[in-house]
Order: sequence, then C-alpha cells, then structure tokens
Amino acid sequence: VRLVRDDKGQYAITQVPQAEAAFVAIRPDDGAILALVGGFDYERNKFNHATQALRQPGSAFKPFIYSAALEKGFTPATIINDAPFFVPAEKAGGDAWEPKNYDGKFEGPMPLHTALAKSKNMVSIRLLQAVGTQNAQDWVTRFGFEADKHPPYLTMALGAGSVTPMQMATGYAVFANGGYRINPWLVTRIVDQKGKVLVESQPPLPNESVRAIDAHGLTVGEERIDAAAVLWAAGTQARPAAQWLAADAAKNGAVKIAADCSVPGHPNIFAIGDVASFDGGDGPLPGLAPVAKQQGKFVGRLIAARVAGRSAPERFQYRDYGTMAVIGRSRAVAEIAGLKLKGFVAWLAWSLVHLMLLVDFRSRMSVYVHWAWSWFTYGRGARLLTGYAPEPGETPRTAGLPEIEAEAAE
Repeated sequence: VRLVRDDKGQYAITQVPQAEAAFVAIRPDDGAILALVGGFDYERNKFNHATQALRQPGSAFKPFIYSAALEKGFTPATIINDAPFFVPAEKAGGDAWEPKNYDGKFEGPMPLHTALAKSKNMVSIRLLQAVGTQNAQDWVTRFGFEADKHPPYLTMALGAGSVTPMQMATGYAVFANGGYRINPWLVTRIVDQKGKVLVESQPPLPNESVRAIDAHGLTVGEERIDAAAVLWAAGTQARPAAQWLAADAAKNGAVKIAADCSVPGHPNIFAIGDVASFDGGDGPLPGLAPVAKQQGKFVGRLIAARVAGRSAPERFQYRDYGTMAVIGRSRAVAEIAGLKLKGFVAWLAWSLVHLMLLVDFRSRMSVYVHWAWSWFTYGRGARLLTGYAPEPGETPRTAGLPEIEAEAAE
C-alpha cells in the first residue's frame, strides 16, 4: 500500500486495494466486542468479512480437535506417532490422500503437547481418527462452530472446514476465560442527541450451564467429568462402587481397575482402596490400608508425571512389608522384613505399626478403645494386617504365617 500526503497534510492511499481483510477483538470474560473490522470501505462493499466470510481455519483449528481428545481421556503426555499417513483411493472416495507436515519431515512418536506446539499434521489426523470424526464434529459445536460447516472427515484435523473470524474469536474465548461459551455483543447503550439513555443492556454473566472445558475437567451435557479424579473408599460399604459408576465389577462389587489403577475407558479417573479390584498378577491384593496408601502415592506420581509431560509409571506394584496378627491380650505374631516376632514384643510392634497405618484420628481412637476393652476384659478378638478378602464362595486361605494358626489354637 502506498500513501501520499495531500495539500492539507493528510495521508491518502494511491490505489484501492483489491484484497480485503477482517479483524475481531473480543473480551473473553463477557463477549464484549472491542474492535471489529469487516472490510476496507463499507460504501464500496457492504459484505462484512468478520461475520460473513467463511474461510478455512487451517492449523488454527487444531486446538479444538485436541480438546476433543482430552474429553475422551487423552492427556498432554499421550504419545502419538508422527509418521506418514496414507488413505488409498478406494477408501478416500476419489484420489488417494497422503497428507504431509508443513516442513515435509516426520519426527516419530511424541507427546501431544509437543505435537500441538509444532503443529504436526500427522499427529492431528491420528488423534482425530482415535477420537472419532463424528464425536469431534459434535464437540466443536460447543465452541460455537456450525456442524454442517465441518463435515466428519479426517480433513477436519487440518482445518478444512469453514469458519468466520467471529466464530474463531468466540471459540478461542472458551480457552481464555476458563471454559465458558460467550455470545459476542456490540451495543452497550443507545443515547439521543441530548445524552439521554434510550437503551442500556448488560451481557448475561457466564454460568455453569454454558461451561465447556476448564483446567479441572469437562462438561458433557449435564454430566461433569473431573480430570485426574481419584475415587477412594474403605470398608464393605465401598464395595458396590462399580454399580454406582456403571463400571465393570468384580465378584465382590468393587470396580475393576487397570494396571495403572485407572478405570478402564477413563484413563484420567482412578480407583484405589476397597473401592477397587486389582489383580497384581499373583491374585487379588489384600484389603489393607498399606495397599490403599501405596496406590494413592502411585497415582499421585502418575498424575504429576503426566502434567509435567514426563514418562509416567505404567503399572502399580504392591510391596508387602510384612505380616502381623494380634491374638489376645498380649499375644501376637509378626513377620517384618524377614524378622519374626512373638508374644508381647510382637503385640507392641503390631500396635505401633497399625496405628501408623490408620489414616485418620477417628480410626485411631476406635482402635484405642477396642484395645482398652480387650485388655481389661481379657478379650481374644483377632486382628490381622495381612491376607485378602476371599471372593464369594471361595475357601479362605491363611494369611501367610503358619504360626498364626498355632497361636490361635492355644
């Protein structure tokens, strides 16, 4: 564009531009339009490029595809292969389709956060393929895009649909404001020549009903799904949890969990303790506080690794640090790290270890009261810190110390 200065010192262009552009600036908190440029000259062309021009967004559309993947359980640390992708003509419905990255290079497996930063086309396509094109098409409508302008094909991952600049600004506002869908608005008030306010309006404040995505999870319909949620409960009342969650259940009603303690199909939701059923390879784990505590630490490390983009541990492994049982007032047996104890010393060790493993004050007080009652009444109630809960109909097995049976028989 060339400018010249006229006799009055004002600048003017020397030619009328053939290409036109658009600009939209929105306040993401409430949708207020701060600036809107629809073209060069309204007198020449009344077509508003900011609100009417449908153009392909290209790679600027990828964050919406990635957010659909997060809703389906992917994480920033999920590894996707940046490798050549080919669709033969018979499946493409025409010519064969072989997309490439912008630089023509392939870098192999990489985490999603890296692929998005580098705008890798192959990763975006494979991600959309995993999410499902129909699911992604439904998902982007939550950001204000029109479904019919984004056909459910893999090309959607490359931004082959049609959007207006206003739609793109509205869509990105959802990321900027913490997950609220906003409606752009332009007029705050209308006044007459005397300054009298004729019309004044305020935008509706965002609320949870229009929330799409935030740092803590996602909303699908009326259901709220929290990211990195950990379900924990103790005791027999926790066992029917699978029924509450409509998840796969073990025979005892607990939730079947994967090797990383996640609920199958929901890689960012974890179940630990008595609420979960986990087969570590050597049979079910014992229903003990140390199991739940070790699972909790494992899941914590896993979530932290995923958030930081590091490689996360893949499988929970329970470490059995010993077997303990109390038989009566001062009789007990214990095996800790290969050291076997009997009598009062074992009873004292059992009491100290048990208290350290209890997770709250009320549980500790309950044990103290039980011990006091047993001590003064010479009760012989048994307590075990090992073993496992047998499945219904299964013959219980010993906890691991032959001495327990001998001591109990005395």
